[in-house]
Amino acid sequence: MRILSYNILAPSYARPERYPFTDRRLLAWEARRDRLEARLRESDADVLCLQEVEDWVFHYLRGRLETAGYQGLYAQKGQRRPDGCATFYRADRIPLLDSRSFQYRDGAGACDSGHVALVARFDVNGQTTSVVNTHIRWDVPNACGASHIGYRQVTELLEKASDNSSATIVCGDFNAGPEKDFIQKMVAFGFLDAYAAAPQPTANSECRAKRIDYIFHTAEFESEPMPLPRIDDVTPLPSETEPSDHLPICATLKVRAARRTA
Repeated sequence: MRILSYNILAPSYARPERYPFTDRRLLAWEARRDRLEARLRESDADVLCLQEVEDWVFHYLRGRLETAGYQGLYAQKGQRRPDGCATFYRADRIPLLDSRSFQYRDGAGACDSGHVALVARFDVNGQTTSVVNTHIRWDVPNACGASHIGYRQVTELLEKASDNSSATIVCGDFNAGPEKDFIQKMVAFGFLDAYAAAPQPTANSECRAKRIDYIFHTAEFESEPMPLPRIDDVTPLPSETEPSDHLPICATLKVRAARRTA
């Protein structure tokens, strides 16, 4: 199966002061939507895991992508946040078994963030496969361990979304580089990073190119990542060619061949 993960930049967050290298006109949803739809269609992915999707954007995309055979699921963030996570899938290729979502209980004594995880289970050629789509909240870089909201969210994700009875794929914007402790926690838990052998920046917020988007998968799969265009600290995102402030990442996953026994 082919899977894509993409933070598409919610229109509510596309403020000119955040994007000093981007022409103001390119931030408008009307200037981005056709290129975004084309990028999703061209990926030919079986599953599209999108982050920063507003409710009305989900309905817009669902109407457009239905003609390409996709059906959609949506989970809205809490705390009056305008966006959420959307998962589109090719029902003719991978039938949906069930789906659910949960909001992270990550307040640690304060109010929760409202961030969500959207979990869908599919039948992939007879293999039950869970696909988790999430957007981990940003926190100050020097925070670590349980003091970092991302660490608390990933801990909860591993507790609630891991399913020992099925293969699992976790996609999303984790707002952290591969060196961060909770990214390492994903690896220590047994998840493989599809882009580990081909690490490249996926965003450059705050004028710093960095890899913060991931496709993790359990050992049932081997993965082949899609090459990414190169960006640096001052590459305009969004741009004439890129409709978001993140690059889409995509990988083809294949079930590993069974080991021969004597």
